Amino acid sequence: MGALWTPLGSIHLNARYFSAENLNEPRLLSLLVHEARHLQQGPLTALSIYGELDAWQVDFLFQRELTGRFASPQVDELCALPLILDRQVLRRAQALMLAHAGPRYRADLLPLYPLPLELRWRLGLG
Repeated sequence: MGALWTPLGSIHLNARYFSAENLNEPRLLSLLVHEARHLQQGPLTALSIYGELDAWQVDFLFQRELTGRFASPQVDELCALPLILDRQVLRRAQALMLAHAGPRYRADLLPLYPLPLELRWRLGLG
């Protein structure tokens, strides 16, 4: 994991991947944008595939602005998905995230919708 947000509103970078020597690296800058988006979303949205899709799109569209390309074909397809509360779209986003980031990413553990909406859907209320 390259970076993470905390409920206290901070962002932590993994020193294993980033140091003072590479502060201008496009991937670092786009990860900061990604984590800042999660802070804007709040934890209930951030901890969902919908929130991840939003943050990944902001992240990689920003990175493309810096580098002129997407990181992978999966990211290209993911950025083209509509940001909507549709389970089929969100399942596809989840699969693309796992294909790009690998099994350690654990997007398979997140609900598709933000938690209150996911609970309503599972209870058949919405």
